Amino acid sequence: MGPPFEAILDRVDPDLALISRDGRSFVLADLWRLSRSHEGGDVREDGWARMAHALISTHLGQRFWVYPTSDAPDRYGRIRAHILFETPEGNSLWINAALLKQGLARAFPLDLPPDITRALYEAEDSARADHRTLWSAPAFAPMKAHDLMNDGSIGGGDFAIVTGRVFQATKVGGTLYLNFTADWRQDFTIRLNWPVRRQWPVAERTAAFWRGKELEVRGVMEPMNGLMITPISPAQIKILASPLADEEQDHGSKKSPAQMAPGILETKAGSKTD
Repeated sequence: MGPPFEAILDRVDPDLALISRDGRSFVLADLWRLSRSHEGGDVREDGWARMAHALISTHLGQRFWVYPTSDAPDRYGRIRAHILFETPEGNSLWINAALLKQGLARAFPLDLPPDITRALYEAEDSARADHRTLWSAPAFAPMKAHDLMNDGSIGGGDFAIVTGRVFQATKVGGTLYLNFTADWRQDFTIRLNWPVRRQWPVAERTAAFWRGKELEVRGVMEPMNGLMITPISPAQIKILASPLADEEQDHGSKKSPAQMAPGILETKAGSKTD
């Protein structure tokens, strides 16, 4: 992350771009936002997208801190960032995590420090556990890899979250293909390209490491020998813990992601400056 800086919120565009009083444009990083009706979303999704817009708009005129995730704006001149609002009560609100916790977006982490990635997923997990907002709709529920083999309702270009146990893993050149049945020509596949694989420890780059692992992956579906997702960051594929491992974890009190945000972001992005 780049060094943080402050701005004042002037307006929020329909695509959730935050426009500051000095004209700069910011988009919330590491989220997959909901679509409005003119972008292909149905009536229900459009309504939830409007709720996300309304939530951010409650902070019009307020100061916020920008933690950019890249040095340069995107092709539309927008800065991708994590946004931390200073509320009138003197509290801090990490808006990226707040949308996830309300079920008004899905996490899509890229190149983040592990503690920030973990906090984003914890915020999403809270909404998923309570079936909050988008997670109340079966269309947004995580899909089972085995169910995708004969599912014609999912097309290329759709964002999806898929879970399943890896049946076979095959290395072809620098690419690793993870399949979930014996029929790799028709089943669901995860493609791990070398730029992603190389970010894992050496032992985790091998086909043997991935066989039998229970995974959750997220990304855009591609029609290729069935359906395929190609993660563009290691953070988009998770090895799911067994129920026994979950029971052995410490269940002491934890701060919410919104409470954790100021410390996490200030530690990773640098101290706030005047």
